[in-house]
Amino acid sequence: MFNDKASREVITIAIAKATAIMCDKNFYREISEVKSFTHTEDASCEIFEHIKFTFEIYNIDVVTYKSRNPWSKANGYTKKRKPFKIYVNTRKINKRSVNAWVGFLIHETCHLAGYSHGSNSPKGKENSVPYKVGSIAKRMAGEI
Repeated sequence: MFNDKASREVITIAIAKATAIMCDKNFYREISEVKSFTHTEDASCEIFEHIKFTFEIYNIDVVTYKSRNPWSKANGYTKKRKPFKIYVNTRKINKRSVNAWVGFLIHETCHLAGYSHGSNSPKGKENSVPYKVGSIAKRMAGEI
């Protein structure tokens, strides 16, 4: 479950859509149909179980921060020492669509579930769990 601590309209809408997607059996079906992911040895069925468990069991707070660097490329992040928070960079909120934010929230939820993509560069990472699952969510958000 996501808890809206951001109080920004675009993020509030993205949280509602992300929540609907996380409760949609078709989302998990699509994840389970992915033949393989990079940066993990887990099978697709294990991946969707980990993500579903993380979402259902933990209250995930979505909070905002303002990056010190006005040119920061970071949309947000998660921290291992604060494991159930997703931080959203306020400098980026109006520069992305609601559906892109949905993909971001699901991407970060994958990190909270224990999945990585290596370095922060997205190049060559499209089949990692966070990027692939986030892209499925972003596409599904456009259908809601």
